[in-house]
Amino acid sequence: MTIPEAKIIYQAHNCSHFRMCIENFYTYMEYHRLEVAKWQEEMWQNEKIIELYVEIQATGRVDIFLALYEVAAEFRNREKLKMLCKSLHWIIIPGRPQNMIELAETILGKRDRRVRSGMIYWAFDLHNLKLMVSLLFYVQNCLEKIKTWDIYIIRRIQRAKHLQKVIEVELWQDIY
Repeated sequence: MTIPEAKIIYQAHNCSHFRMCIENFYTYMEYHRLEVAKWQEEMWQNEKIIELYVEIQATGRVDIFLALYEVAAEFRNREKLKMLCKSLHWIIIPGRPQNMIELAETILGKRDRRVRSGMIYWAFDLHNLKLMVSLLFYVQNCLEKIKTWDIYIIRRIQRAKHLQKVIEVELWQDIY
């Protein structure tokens, strides 16, 4: 495997060593043997972020946003957060309830609250309260627009609404 091939493979797996290892262990081991420098991987991540950002502008697809979040969350800086928030404006509100709840869960954070994943905690940690509040409203609007009879989706909506309220209370207590 060469460095240009490694770049293609790395970006094809959304710049994730974990995903690369899970999906194709042999390829991961070859990639690992190359010992690609961390700065090189960061360059490739930035290229992938720009590529996904442009694709969201063109298509407005939720799955592209989720991939963009997955890559950009590694940086956790103000620039990448603003890029994600701008891309939210281009997302065409999906007709499928599954896509809407995935979008809301991504903004709220899919991991345990102690990990502080999600864009709302990210904005709070960067002391951007205005953005944090707008993300809370975005999630609330997103969750209220979902109409479905699917029990699984309804439970996820209920959990997301509960999580949103818990996050709001927690963060407002930290502010005051």
